[in-house]
Amino acid sequence: MSIMKVLKNERGLSLVELLAALAITVVIGLIAYGILFNGFKTYERVRIEADLRDEADLIMAELLSDLFVLKTSETVQPSSIPSSIKYIKLTDGGKLGFDDGRVHLKDGSEYTIQNDSIKINDDTQIIVKEQGQYEIILSLEWTETNQTLTTTSEIGIITDNE
Repeated sequence: MSIMKVLKNERGLSLVELLAALAITVVIGLIAYGILFNGFKTYERVRIEADLRDEADLIMAELLSDLFVLKTSETVQPSSIPSSIKYIKLTDGGKLGFDDGRVHLKDGSEYTIQNDSIKINDDTQIIVKEQGQYEIILSLEWTETNQTLTTTSEIGIITDNE
């Protein structure tokens, strides 16, 4: 077949061929859009979870560094054990833990949450297992999506009043 013969062919595409090509293009486009859209949703969910984890790590590091050197003689023990509390009362009148959506530290300062979209959830608590033994349950919430992250740590403080 010569090149001139192919160039002079003015037959074009039939309507069936055009519709088939259009349908295949639409199906491929929908699949690509679905994959891309799910990728963006997954990226956003993972980013929020990473931010929650980072904030939880910072809060727990601050609390645990204060608890690590705390002595039982510096705390006011609850009347019943085990008990669930929001913060540990200190003998000097201070508190260590969570109150009003804030993190209170031993020196009287407050830890400031770095991201405005993160807040401390009401499920956050400190469980006094026995004298000097605590379980800290920290629950953080991403305010725009209500996505939550809960972490748990156990620590024992120095028992010096036995």
